[in-house]
Amino acid sequence: MAAVWVPLALLAACASLAPAYARSITPSQAARVDAIVRYVMRDRAIPGAAVGIATRDGTIFMRGYGAHVTARTVFAVGSLTKLFTSALVERLVARGLLHRTDTVGMFEPQFLAWRAITIAQLLEQTSGIPDYAQLASFNRSRRVPIAPDALLASVASLPLDQTPGSALDYSNTNDVLLAVIAQRVTHVPYQALLQRTLLRPLQLNRTHVAYPYLLPAGAAVSAVPPGSPTLAFGAADLASNVPDLLAFITLRLHDPQFLRGNARAGYEDGLMLGTLWGRRVAYASGYVAGFSAYAFVEPRARLAVVVLADADAVDLGPLAQSVAAIALGIPDA
Repeated sequence: MAAVWVPLALLAACASLAPAYARSITPSQAARVDAIVRYVMRDRAIPGAAVGIATRDGTIFMRGYGAHVTARTVFAVGSLTKLFTSALVERLVARGLLHRTDTVGMFEPQFLAWRAITIAQLLEQTSGIPDYAQLASFNRSRRVPIAPDALLASVASLPLDQTPGSALDYSNTNDVLLAVIAQRVTHVPYQALLQRTLLRPLQLNRTHVAYPYLLPAGAAVSAVPPGSPTLAFGAADLASNVPDLLAFITLRLHDPQFLRGNARAGYEDGLMLGTLWGRRVAYASGYVAGFSAYAFVEPRARLAVVVLADADAVDLGPLAQSVAAIALGIPDA
């Protein structure tokens, strides 16, 4: 199914208008959110967290928890980066610079075993290309920068995990390869391309590649030393905050093709697909050294929940789902 990209100017207009019409959750709901967030933070030894909820009408709840954390604090967001890389590639498809049926061999012919794998299979996480981040030699705390070509080369000689297109097989290598291909077809570095195509037009001013020395004053600091963002080029290298992430996901939910085209594969638009409370949902978790993140989406209600934490390798999914249940008014979820 061809992508239909909602014009960026329209999305930006929606972003500026939505908060004016946003309803708020009730004081009782807010108190329940506060209670469950604080309980999880104590239970999982999370120093600081930020939580946000948005619906079709705009942001309805944002709050920071812990010392020196506000609702606008910037965190490394790990694999939530994949939502942006997917959107970037779909934008290039809409412009005719890429096609979902294009193959890796058209752009990166040196990777012989991958030459017939399509852009669609990379986007859908069905390529079968091994995940470099699962190699025994991978060091997520490495501080020395590494080129994306070196990440790809580290698994290029390995056999495919499966026949391409046959099933969901999550691999960070897919998004590194998508980012490299995006650079090649546009002749623009990935970071600049992301800024030019998505971040600047949508005024996502607190979202950028998570180099520690470029993070703004007041950004979250973890007790675990971060690795170089080059370890996750295009796959998990961004930093952002709750307002930017909620705005981006909310705007994507206005695209009629967002989370509509590939339910069979179980992964679409940077999100895993599933069912909860009898509803179709989508979600993504993000982990880099020292930080954890989670995004939860209920497309029919256009509900989005984002949870960010300066804690290492904490599954924030149950917390995000509980917050979503409170916002949706689902009892005893």
